[in-house]
Amino acid sequence: MAKGHGLDYYGVLHSVVELVYAEGMKVHLFKCRWFDTGAQSMKMDQYGNLSVNTATSAYEDDPFVFATSVKQVFYLDDLARGDAWKIANIVHPRNIYRAATLGVTIPGPEADAYQEPNAVGIFTLGRRF
Repeated sequence: MAKGHGLDYYGVLHSVVELVYAEGMKVHLFKCRWFDTGAQSMKMDQYGNLSVNTATSAYEDDPFVFATSVKQVFYLDDLARGDAWKIANIVHPRNIYRAATLGVTIPGPEADAYQEPNAVGIFTLGRRF
């Protein structure tokens, strides 16, 4: 799934292209077969599930998208609409956090390590069972 101009585009990944520029700069592109996103090719049911007609295609002249601009989607068979219809289910990665979104700042290498005040001496840590 790719977002653009207020619309969501759904498709299937065909290949990954890596462009290498001067000084080792790299850009990754995904080549996709995009499904038609018109009103007749996408339906929302009463439960909020989006069904896409995978027999239709669009944007054959513009198959590439930046790898950083997409989300992973897997498709489930839509038994109510038939073989060509698939329910698009967006994958939400687990255990991936950005420190800025959690309100935590990451100190740079120049920052001092945290130490409790007056914590001088040797401490023994023991285990209790």
